Amino acid sequence: MLMFYDSVLPQLFSKNVLMEEMLTLNMKDQARLQVLNEVEEGRLEVSGAGGVMSLPEREV
Repeated sequence: MLMFYDSVLPQLFSKNVLMEEMLTLNMKDQARLQVLNEVEEGRLEVSGAGGVMSLPEREV
């Protein structure tokens, strides 16, 4: 597992998200977070993100 602290969070989360607590993510959740960031940045469509995460589009 990877532990994220304030100094790492700005690189992984949206510019609109501020967190002051420690967050621990397993490898699966880390991968999902990266995919969702790509969707938010416009580098990946929601339908493509669903395929990457093995989820239906509506759950993305």
